[in-house]
Amino acid sequence: MGAGIGWWALVPGREWGPSAFVLLRFVREGLNTFFPLAVVGGDVIGARLLAQFGIATKLAVASVLVDVFIQVVCLIVFVLAGVGIVASLVGNRTVTSTAIGLLAIAVPAVTGFFLTLNFGAFEPVVRWLTAFGEKRQWRVFDHVVDLGARLQQIWRNYRGLSESFLIHIVTIFFGAIEVWIALKFMNYPVGVMEAVAIESLGQGSRSAAFILPGGMGVQDGVLIAVCALFGVPAEVALAMA
Repeated sequence: MGAGIGWWALVPGREWGPSAFVLLRFVREGLNTFFPLAVVGGDVIGARLLAQFGIATKLAVASVLVDVFIQVVCLIVFVLAGVGIVASLVGNRTVTSTAIGLLAIAVPAVTGFFLTLNFGAFEPVVRWLTAFGEKRQWRVFDHVVDLGARLQQIWRNYRGLSESFLIHIVTIFFGAIEVWIALKFMNYPVGVMEAVAIESLGQGSRSAAFILPGGMGVQDGVLIAVCALFGVPAEVALAMA
């Protein structure tokens, strides 16, 4: 629900209520989690469905793109927090070096994504897609025309960007409470810091293994490895996963 409100905060004007964004956020996350659609299928469908609620299609697409960017930035912050906790509490080089390696790949990619969205580097591609669609009378590319102006409209909404980032970062950190509660009821309680480390590295591994539905296998293995650092047996970590 928090992620849906964070998405809603991006849209300038706020003449639309957050209920549609919350509902469609469930659709986006459900598709991205359970189907190997390169973690973009749900976002495309979410933008398309958002337009059915009366929001301009171009603005809907732009809001999804910026929302994905903010979500990725928050995830990087979350993973960095987890790596820092692991390094300070147990100093495990294998886990931290692997996570840092993933971040070394992710940060330049996210930087390129930001430059593309903010400075219009995508415009040549947009023009090519538009011309390609016009020649074949395909209306599917019509909505990308003037997408840059809609993106700039969102980037200029500084209050909305700040609110969206704050909501997303609080929501993603709050997810660690799930780990804390689960392990407590399984009689292997951990502290809040340890729960943040477990959840953050689990989330990071699932995002890295986006081609697999729900990051199956990869996320489980990382959770078992991280939980072992804090004295949680493999079978308990697997049950939690």
